Amino acid sequence: MDKVLQDLPEPPTWTIEAILSSEDVGDLINKAEFSQPLCTAIQVALVNYFAKCNVTPSAVVGHSSGEIAAAYAARAITATEAILVSYYRGLVTKCVTQKGSMAVVGLSRESASAYLANGATVACVNSPRSTTISGDEDAIEQSLEAIRAEDSSIFTRRLHVEIAYHSHHMHEVGDKYEEMVKPHLSSTAGTAVPFYSSVTGRLVTPTTLQDSAYWRSNLESPVLFSSAVEALLNDLQNKVLFLEVGPHSALQGPLNQIFQKHSKAAPIYIPTLIRGNNSASSALRAAGQL
Repeated sequence: MDKVLQDLPEPPTWTIEAILSSEDVGDLINKAEFSQPLCTAIQVALVNYFAKCNVTPSAVVGHSSGEIAAAYAARAITATEAILVSYYRGLVTKCVTQKGSMAVVGLSRESASAYLANGATVACVNSPRSTTISGDEDAIEQSLEAIRAEDSSIFTRRLHVEIAYHSHHMHEVGDKYEEMVKPHLSSTAGTAVPFYSSVTGRLVTPTTLQDSAYWRSNLESPVLFSSAVEALLNDLQNKVLFLEVGPHSALQGPLNQIFQKHSKAAPIYIPTLIRGNNSASSALRAAGQL
């Protein structure tokens, strides 16, 4: 994947390998320019690792930029396409002129919407009881203050980002991102793995994922993760096991909340990597649990 990026007309001055191998990356991983391709690279590597362990998905679903690696796992795009879609997603955020903010609140989409100040919007519907809000920095703070004033026991947490993903801020760079990605996508990849989209909240076709307009929507539109997972659960009749492929078990809470709503037997959940734990041990442990 580093070779793919270094072969670009204007390649990055850094490499994925160098950053991931460094013991002192400072604040780099909190900047979208780096965090986007780094996360996708880890996810693609994990997909390949599990494939070597003869573990392949029956269906996939992704959350926000996690859809990039999910599309790779579904064999709808190649690893080359995945790292480029991710790299440009991070790079284009440098063109955003407005400083934004995001926060997670322990409320449904409908309940959270009632507290939103002008300039804030629902960015992600994570579960029936978890919503991410995004937008202007002062609007997010006003929204959080309104929630706390109403009920201080409601969970609220600011995210460590200065980019308001899935809000009106992204419309500023949507055109540019689509133009960046378009030359690097083809219609040659195929898929035998159902892909449940958190852009639409339902099953989509492989050709949808080979369209640069889809990835623009992935950046701009609300993340309908809860709906996508519910659609997957409704379609799959057998006992379901969710393997979260990513650098941390970030979706464990939302998934458990979705499972509680589901009338069938609760699916099994297994994380791959967990923040603060040895990554090799975590990956081996996940494989051993399957």
